[in-house]
Amino acid sequence: MIKKGVLLILCFFLSGCIQKSIIDEVHTQRGVGYDTASNDKIRGTILLAEYSTDRTTKNVTMSVVDQSSVNILNKAQRQSDATIVYGSLKLVLFSEAIAKKEIIEISDAFVRDARIGSRVYFAISEGRAQEMLEGDYGKQGNATYISQTLEHNIASGDVPRTNLHLFVYNYTQQGKTAYLPMVKKLNEDRIDISGIGLLDWQGRLIDKVSTDDMFYFKLLVDKYSAGTKTVQLDGDRATIKSIRSENKIKVSKKNPFSFKINIKIEGIIQEYRGRRLTPQKIKEFEKAFAQQITESTKKQIKHFQHLGIDPIGLGRKAKQQTRNFDFKKWKEEYKDVTVQVNTDVVVLESGVVQ
Repeated sequence: MIKKGVLLILCFFLSGCIQKSIIDEVHTQRGVGYDTASNDKIRGTILLAEYSTDRTTKNVTMSVVDQSSVNILNKAQRQSDATIVYGSLKLVLFSEAIAKKEIIEISDAFVRDARIGSRVYFAISEGRAQEMLEGDYGKQGNATYISQTLEHNIASGDVPRTNLHLFVYNYTQQGKTAYLPMVKKLNEDRIDISGIGLLDWQGRLIDKVSTDDMFYFKLLVDKYSAGTKTVQLDGDRATIKSIRSENKIKVSKKNPFSFKINIKIEGIIQEYRGRRLTPQKIKEFEKAFAQQITESTKKQIKHFQHLGIDPIGLGRKAKQQTRNFDFKKWKEEYKDVTVQVNTDVVVLESGVVQ
């Protein structure tokens, strides 16, 4: 028993020494950003994490230019004084200029690399990705800060679920176009989620959902498990919180196609400013909120049809329910299909009344 105890103690200390030497001898890649460069080349900015004894993370960046995103990573390895480890990658940023022409080509390299996890966040930066990564946003490092900001706004804000896996899935399936969150650098220690970038069938950025319309966009393409929205009604104002939503898309008619989108929302009025909040007033707020959602989502759908993009996946739904579906014909008919939106809003509690 004594020998076993000694062996366990030795293993503990030896394993600790081995782990320490490994950490000291490698650089951990946490993020990467892509910008355009001269002569049709790409500038890749590799964000590395250096850990301090006080448990803070120092942001270290390497900038490499090449014609291929794969070669950028290889060049970075050659220029580094230690092996760059990719398994802890959290964030991939594409500048708007890159997203408008070759985001899919770069994404392909991450899909094929077994070292890269599918839960890596993809985002589009307003301005240069290099400048975004060279900020100083938090003690845990820039990549962690930006990815946690995205995660928080997916869980309880207006950003639809997104990561490497979902982005590739949306792009590769017929009848749906992809989208990505957009971020903007406010100053050296703060960023902002500035909208949702909309991609066309070739995976090129062509438009953006504004922050004012992100709520309605998420209702169409995802669901809320938590959220907040303020509704105005005749000078009174109610803040509806803990919003839970779901949507169901149905093909109501074929040849030509028509669709019904049913949106259901539940929440509580956490704050109210105005005249006395009666049950009748709550019903009026429910009706006004439902009408606001219906009108705003229908306006978005019309805009998507005008652009010839389909982030909602109406084409996918039509394909699922149509034998011998002709996708080429669908793309020609898509701009004229009829989409009816029905919204049901239920206020479960009146919460705190002011």
